[in-house]
Amino acid sequence: MKAFSESTLLLIIFLFTISPVSAQYTLFEHPMGHKYYEIYVSKPILDDDFLDYDAISNIGVLSSQFYCSSGNCFVAEIPYAYASIPNNDSSDDFFNKSDKFVLGNPLLAVRKKMSEIQRLDFSLTLPNVSSSDGFISPFYGLIARIDQMEMFAPELTTFSIDSLFTFSANSNVEPFIKIGLIGWKRDIDSDEEADEFEILNRYEVGFNVNQSEVMMSTKIKGITIITESDIDFSERNLNYFTLALKHKSDFQPGIYVMMPLDDEIEILKYTIGIGIASSF
Repeated sequence: MKAFSESTLLLIIFLFTISPVSAQYTLFEHPMGHKYYEIYVSKPILDDDFLDYDAISNIGVLSSQFYCSSGNCFVAEIPYAYASIPNNDSSDDFFNKSDKFVLGNPLLAVRKKMSEIQRLDFSLTLPNVSSSDGFISPFYGLIARIDQMEMFAPELTTFSIDSLFTFSANSNVEPFIKIGLIGWKRDIDSDEEADEFEILNRYEVGFNVNQSEVMMSTKIKGITIITESDIDFSERNLNYFTLALKHKSDFQPGIYVMMPLDDEIEILKYTIGIGIASSF
C-alpha cells in the first residue's frame, strides 16, 4: 500500500464522515408512469500514486421504478462494490480487507408528479455498510461515485426531498433543474460528534438531447453542507460534471463519464461506466 499524502488523508476522513447524497443512483431521469429496470457497472480511474486496485474491481447498481399509479411511482435501488488490492501489505485489518464484496446502502423512493414540468422525489437510504466492512471496498465505491457517496458511506441513514423541473425548449432539447434538501445521521459509538444530524442542499443543472435513436444527458451537480457554517465554503462544497449516452431501444445500452470539478479531489481523475435499461 502506498503512503498517503496529507491532502489524501484529509479527503478520506471527509468521505467517511461527511457524505453528500443524491436522490437516486441511476444515470438517467426516467419518465413518470414508466416502469423500468436499470443495471450498470462503473470503474474509477484513480491517480497513479494511489492504491493499486486490480482490473476486476468495480461497483454496480440495480435499480427499478415500479408500481406507477395516479401520478406516483415507487423506486428501489441497491449498489454493490467489489475491490481487490493484490499486493496489499498493510498490517491493519481495517486497510487489509481486500477481495471483498460489499452490498451498499439501499435506496427507497416515492416520486410524485406535481405538474407537466415538476416532479417531487422523497428518498430514504438505509444503513447496510458498516465500519466492520473495512476500508478497501467501501472506499472504492465512495470514490467511484463521489457524486453519490451515500451508496457506501458506513452507518449512514439519509432522508431527502428533491424537486425536478424539466422544460421543453424544442422537440429535441430538454433543459432541467433539480434542487433538494438532505438530512443525514451517522451512528458511530466511538465518535459522539458523528451522531449529530446534518442538513445539506444540492443542485443539478443540465439538459437532455433526444434524437431518434440516441439520448444524451449532461449536467453539473453540486452539494453544500449547510450545518457546518464554521467551515470555509470551498471546503464544504463539491461539484461534478456528468455526461451520459444511451441507445433508445427495447434494451437501452448506455455509457457515462463523471469527473469532479474541484482541485481538492486529487485522487479521482474520472469514473466511467456502462449500463443497460429497459421499460416493462
